[in-house]
Amino acid sequence: MYTALILEDDISIAREYEIILKELNIEVCAVVKTWAEALPAIRKSQPDVVIIDLILSQDQIGFEFIAKIKNLFIPMIICTGNSEYKNIDKALELGVQAYLTKPLDKSAFVFQIKKALLKGNETSMNSTEHLIVTDKGNLLTTN
Repeated sequence: MYTALILEDDISIAREYEIILKELNIEVCAVVKTWAEALPAIRKSQPDVVIIDLILSQDQIGFEFIAKIKNLFIPMIICTGNSEYKNIDKALELGVQAYLTKPLDKSAFVFQIKKALLKGNETSMNSTEHLIVTDKGNLLTTN
């Protein structure tokens, strides 16, 4: 069975992700609200995919956290309300699997989860040729 860790400060959104993951037979090993909680939880549970809310407070964007965990070679999917191109570019540089904006399109989310789990078995997780970006369910780019 695959596992996922959810980093989301809005409990109702985290619950929505949990429901979708359960439908996919993916166990949620942890739901955390802060980057400080996330790193130990990732090390402890070693999830197959990490779902990350990029902005957990108005002053903090999670790229520093993403940079810390990218060397763990765990596929990361950003789910955020922010669609600024500078953030999309930064996600691309850091090797994020997908950049999805809220409100999420469920089918795009499911597709990216499945794709991330398949990519988790590949040897090179730092490849940036597969970043998918959606904005409120609309495909923006694919490299």
